[in-house]
Amino acid sequence: MAPRRTSKILKTFNKVDYKALILNDVLCPICRSILIEPVSLPCSHGFCSSCFDGTMENANLVCPLCRIRIGSWLRKAKKEAKLVNEELWNAIKDKFPQQVKNKLNGIDEDFEEEPEIIVSYPGEIRKEYQIQKQKEDEEFRKKCEADIRASEELIRKIKEEEDFEKAVLEEKLKLDEQVAKKIGRGICVDQPINF
Repeated sequence: MAPRRTSKILKTFNKVDYKALILNDVLCPICRSILIEPVSLPCSHGFCSSCFDGTMENANLVCPLCRIRIGSWLRKAKKEAKLVNEELWNAIKDKFPQQVKNKLNGIDEDFEEEPEIIVSYPGEIRKEYQIQKQKEDEEFRKKCEADIRASEELIRKIKEEEDFEKAVLEEKLKLDEQVAKKIGRGICVDQPINF
């Protein structure tokens, strides 16, 4: 059993400007040919009447493309004899009479959907690349400068610490010398040397 889904109708054949139809708009996704007696489902998908009937005989009552349940819609449309979208069918016959005639006479035409080609303008990709490269180079330069500043700051701090330790050591040596001299003078004066 197909999962229950709600249909969000984004584009239905009832809201389409039938005068602006192009061949890609009226191709059946099952037989890949022009729609003959089109059936427009509530989910906005459309099929040839014969393709739709064949699919409904062999499958659950769901849209063959999006799997939305259409059982109640199908019963109601058949009961009211409104399965075929007559307005769309008339527009297709008016706009594409030769293709409809060929299909009804059994002549299969190979309709290929023309893919929508999105091409960038000449130099656009290179320009994007250069802009991205400049951004990355600038980020790298800033990172290097920050690293150099951090290294210089660390070197300065280490040098200050070494200078401070050296000054403390020199001061300690001076004090030790003074203490040693005092002790040395005190020993020489107070006690005679015995050999």
